[in-house]
Amino acid sequence: MNMHRIVLLAAVTAVFVASCTGDSEATPSTTDPAEESRVRCAEIGSDLVDDLQEYVDGFATYTLEDLTDGQVPGLTEIEAQIDQSRATAEGHGCDMALFSDDLIASATTLTGEGPVGRPLAASLRGDPPVDESEAITTTLTPDDDLAEVVSIAGPGSHITLTSGTYEVAETLFIDRPITIDGPTSGTATIASSARNAAVIVSTNGSLVLESVTVEHVGEEPGTVIVGASGDIFLDRVVVSGGVVDEETGADGHGIALTTAPDDFGNESVVTIISTTISDNAAIGIAVFGTARPVIKETTIVDNVACGACFFDQSGGSISDSTIARNQVGFGSSGSSRPRVEYNTIEANSVAGGVLEDSANPQIAWNDFTDNGASGIEIGGNAGSTIRSNLISGSERSIIIADEAHPLINLNTFSEDDIAVSLAGTAQPVIQSNTFTGSALAAILAAEEATGTISGNIIEVVDIGIQIGGDASPTITGNSLTGEEGIAVLYVEQASGILSNNRYSALANGIQVGDSASVEIDGETITDLTSAAVLITGSATATLSELTIDGADFGIFVDEDATADISMTSIGNTESAGIVFTESTSGSVTETSCSGGSTIVLVDGASPELADNECSVSRQ
Repeated sequence: MNMHRIVLLAAVTAVFVASCTGDSEATPSTTDPAEESRVRCAEIGSDLVDDLQEYVDGFATYTLEDLTDGQVPGLTEIEAQIDQSRATAEGHGCDMALFSDDLIASATTLTGEGPVGRPLAASLRGDPPVDESEAITTTLTPDDDLAEVVSIAGPGSHITLTSGTYEVAETLFIDRPITIDGPTSGTATIASSARNAAVIVSTNGSLVLESVTVEHVGEEPGTVIVGASGDIFLDRVVVSGGVVDEETGADGHGIALTTAPDDFGNESVVTIISTTISDNAAIGIAVFGTARPVIKETTIVDNVACGACFFDQSGGSISDSTIARNQVGFGSSGSSRPRVEYNTIEANSVAGGVLEDSANPQIAWNDFTDNGASGIEIGGNAGSTIRSNLISGSERSIIIADEAHPLINLNTFSEDDIAVSLAGTAQPVIQSNTFTGSALAAILAAEEATGTISGNIIEVVDIGIQIGGDASPTITGNSLTGEEGIAVLYVEQASGILSNNRYSALANGIQVGDSASVEIDGETITDLTSAAVLITGSATATLSELTIDGADFGIFVDEDATADISMTSIGNTESAGIVFTESTSGSVTETSCSGGSTIVLVDGASPELADNECSVSRQ
């Protein structure tokens, strides 16, 4: 059966029509047919048509997502049933020529619903495809029947719409190249009340749509434009009004795209420029399969779930566009790899972007502003390059969880509570970014997060970098400054390596508490108002080759903490260079003190001291 105007259907043989009009000779009756025999032959055909109708009815709620493998389920069984009915009729001695004619006539009553059911019924009815010679060029007014013109327009047809509203009650199926355009003022509107889809562009079709508004109206569920492996070019188009099917959760998108190769192995080309996609009940642009649309200079706003979401193995790009006031600005899941570049992504209520599964998008040169709980949320095993973006105004600018491993590089973060938050077993590379105005912490690592934090410039407000849980990132080569706060804080069971960072103009430099355990090496700490390094609780720290100049205390070891200090230079402290209190322990070796700094041992503290150039006092 030729799947004329169908979504995502592979070509199948014309089984039904061939079964009815096959070249086998009609079996002659050996006796005069009795009335009951004629009735029985009619019943066989009628039962088959009833079964076919039941089969088609089963696809009434099928949508694009249900057929992503490119096959209509149950075709093999239906083909077998058609063959069996033919064999039964022959075995019953029916006049097969009459049987076939009656069956074809009865099949013309088949009807279907939905973007799969309707064309499937048309195929079973034997509706012929559009005659390829019937290309037309015509101008329509709202009094004309747009659906009827589209149905008879052959490949290469050009339909121009004058201003006004074109009410359409059935899906416009595009299975051949067609251009539809309106006046440059954009005052032509296709208002579709069709169930499931206003427009479907199928595998062999292509649609150029310019200066036209396409909106879904009424209460029937539906997606506005469905690209089912067909080529699409949208320019200055408005797409709105997608309605979700409350029973199935399907439909409701502005544009849904998917790709499966055509008979020649080619995949569709989709370009969307200068278009507005808004006020859809699900996703503004939903990209499935291996579709790779190019979307630019487009406005994607006020869609309920997501502005633009990429699934499966899809890709493509969004650039120079505005994505705003959706729940999620853009999403990338499966193994999708879109490029998101030079966009304004703002005021999305949940997140500017969400990355899941094994997604690996490239996100660069965007402006993320005031996007709900997070600017970008990254989970699953997602990797991504997030580069040269401006990200501000969210509770957490970037959240990295699960096993995600993105590269966060050359971004500017500002005016958030926490700029980058790590959890799960995330292992990002956070490199060469600038952090300003993070009210709670520039970087917060928790649970079992690891990764590398290097070469960043951090303005400390409260805490620069906080490491908690069992997190153990490597922190190296960063510059942390500010008028107050703590530059780096380790709590709980945190661990890791802290090396070659620079700290200045803060209250506290490095603080290690609870049962944290840290290797600290090559740090330069200057001009602090409190302690350069504070180690408390039952924490342990190994400190080597630190340079400290200008603090109240250089290194303060308190409570039950243990600190091993070596090859460190301490100068110009107000109260003491190194202090061990109470039941603390550890060692100080090959360390020098200047500018009045000394080693002070309090309440019986007895660290091992060797080869130092520091005076020692006991209190």
